[in-house]
Amino acid sequence: MDTHSTIISELTSFTAINETEIEVSGSLSGKAVQIIGQLKAVLNDTDRTLVVELEKMERNIVQEFENALQQRIAHDALSLIGKQLMRLKNNYEHLRNLNYYLENAQNS
Repeated sequence: MDTHSTIISELTSFTAINETEIEVSGSLSGKAVQIIGQLKAVLNDTDRTLVVELEKMERNIVQEFENALQQRIAHDALSLIGKQLMRLKNNYEHLRNLNYYLENAQNS
């Protein structure tokens, strides 16, 4: 299971156990549509372009999780979000490194 699937699964389990609902706002739905559009636009482009777009999306996801840590929510929810944030930051760092290596290879 990939990182994002694991995060979704754990958040879903957490909300089910705690009998809460995940609030899906219009902005979240709109962001998903935007991300899909960006992916379609770059799929036929170079590997580096795709990695740049994925890096931007991952950075946005990390920012949203960091914003969630600033909310007034239960301690156990904050702990779970913090745990997931560390996973996301690792993904983001991997994409940043990949982008760096692709950029250097392209310029060589």
